[in-house]
Amino acid sequence: MSGEETSEPQEPGSSEPTRQVQQGGKYGEIMRLKVVHLMALFIFVYVGVEVTIGGWMVTFVIERRGGGESSGYVSSGFFGGLTVGRVALIWINRLVCGAPFFG
Repeated sequence: MSGEETSEPQEPGSSEPTRQVQQGGKYGEIMRLKVVHLMALFIFVYVGVEVTIGGWMVTFVIERRGGGESSGYVSSGFFGGLTVGRVALIWINRLVCGAPFFG
C-alpha cells in the first residue's frame, strides 16, 4: 500500500457507511500519538525506580543494619504494601471521583 486511504469492502444491502482505514490501522494511529510515548517512558522510569528501591533496601538492611537471613521480608513488605495501596486506591478514587473504574 502507498499510504493512501482505502475503504473496507461493504456487504450488499448493508446500511452502514463505509469506514476509512489508514495504513497501520487503529494501533498504528495510537502508536503515533506523542502522549503514548510519554506514558511509556514514565512507566519505564517508574518501574525501574520501584524495583531499584525494592532491591536496594535489602542490601541496605543487610550491610548497614546487620540484617540476618530474614532481611528479604523487608522487600516483600515493600512490594506487598505497594500492591495493597494500589488496590485500596480503586475504592478511594470511586469515593473522590464518583466514576466507576470497572464497568
